Amino acid sequence: LHLGVALYVRGDLARAREALEYLTSRRANDAAAHTNLGLCYLEEGRLDDAEACMRKAIQSGPGADAYLNLGDVLTAKRQHDAAVDAYARAGDLEATSVDVNLSLGKAYRAVHDHGLAVVHLRRVLEVNPLHAEALELLEHTLDPRDGAKGAAGARASVPPGSGGLHRRRATGT
Repeated sequence: LHLGVALYVRGDLARAREALEYLTSRRANDAAAHTNLGLCYLEEGRLDDAEACMRKAIQSGPGADAYLNLGDVLTAKRQHDAAVDAYARAGDLEATSVDVNLSLGKAYRAVHDHGLAVVHLRRVLEVNPLHAEALELLEHTLDPRDGAKGAAGARASVPPGSGGLHRRRATGT
């Protein structure tokens, strides 16, 4: 697993995929191996294979990251309603997660449910008031008449020194 993850992180997708395919053939219920193989497939544009891996990872060891990754694959497949469902399952497990709420905010925007998009983007800003992507999405999601006021209001309550969070992808566990 560590070899596959290291190769993936280095950007050597072909060798990472080979190592992870070998590992999943030997350890069929290894959620981390299936997740990382799915990430390789996602990067390669093999979306059906990526989805199958993410679903196998969920069967082997469901967790918020597994549902987030499945949601990412479904988003790439433009199956936005299904992506909302996957992200919502992640939210059931980690309701205050920045990653979960940002993903839900984006997914609800994609299905044109701007009210729920705003709810989840504001949850991101409750944890990290300077989250640049959430601020930008919130500004574009709010009604144009309220956009400037809403974004300015969100920025006005920001404590200095807050930083952005980055999504976890490959796992070594």
